Amino acid sequence: MQKDPSDAMRRSTGSASTYFRASSAIFILVALLVIFDIFPSNIATFSTLFSLCCGVLYFYVKDTPSGDTETKKASSPPIQPVQYINFSQLGEVSSGDLSIEEELWSAYQESWNCTRSDLEKAFKEGNANEARLHAHSLKGACLSIGFDVLAAICKEMEHLSAQGDVSSAQKLLQKLLDTHEATSASMIEHLNQLRT
Repeated sequence: MQKDPSDAMRRSTGSASTYFRASSAIFILVALLVIFDIFPSNIATFSTLFSLCCGVLYFYVKDTPSGDTETKKASSPPIQPVQYINFSQLGEVSSGDLSIEEELWSAYQESWNCTRSDLEKAFKEGNANEARLHAHSLKGACLSIGFDVLAAICKEMEHLSAQGDVSSAQKLLQKLLDTHEATSASMIEHLNQLRT
């Protein structure tokens, strides 16, 4: 495995920078001793002081990592787009026949338009039983064409309505509408691809 020349250069630059800073600190210390006239005239004392400074330099350099330490962030897995359509399920029903898938799509749209209005009316009236029935009907329409994400929302709506919690079920309505739009866009794109 070849070493990255730029990495070696960074380590070399980092080491040089470390020595330069430490040497500068020792030079400043000695200069201050001279300026304030407290520089030792005794050779033995000077040698001791110099050894002490070298010792400080050694430990400073030893404990300082060479080069620039880069903290690498743990790479997060890429966010996978939501697959609104179970194409395996759709393929089993249509056998990959474009005309069949177009008929299924048309039937779903008709069911959606009717059931959506009935569902909104049931929520507005606070009718838990009606809301449950319409959510169940729409869930079946979604499953028949492989719209699993939509079907899961309908299932949750059905469950909440069955418990009499119409308010919580109604809060899922906007999520249902948004998911329907995304699913429809995905289905239209899929059909256009089959047509080409």
